[in-house]
Amino acid sequence: MRIGQALVAAATGLVLALGVGALPAQAASCYGGGCTGKNPSTQGCSSDALTIASRFVPEAWKEVTIEVRYSPACLAVWARITEDTVAADHVTRAYIREYDLNKTYIGGYSKDIGPAKSSSAFTSMYGYTSSRWFRACFRMLPSDTTYCTAYV
Repeated sequence: MRIGQALVAAATGLVLALGVGALPAQAASCYGGGCTGKNPSTQGCSSDALTIASRFVPEAWKEVTIEVRYSPACLAVWARITEDTVAADHVTRAYIREYDLNKTYIGGYSKDIGPAKSSSAFTSMYGYTSSRWFRACFRMLPSDTTYCTAYV
């Protein structure tokens, strides 16, 4: 079984073990490919979301965590980024990236955190499919250094 499938199966099992009835009442308003490009919060997908991959990066002037979030109810993934501080002169860009099975980049969505912005943000979603790989990445602008999670 592919690592991404194993993570999704584990995440789905965890939700079932916890009991679906314990989740908030907001119903998801999209599913799979119908979620692509949409906001996970307004679509009701964040209420059951699980982190299926993450990377913590401590820098000299701040700490950043990038995550791939997965919603079993929506069958969708997106990136969430959290910083301990928001730099006055830097922007951090988070990405959710889609790859084919050969891990060739196909596309992605991004979200910036920077001056006068929140210390947490999320990207638009992709409908999850086992015929694609996904990973979350971030880059602190103007630097070209990019940090990513594992493929899922």
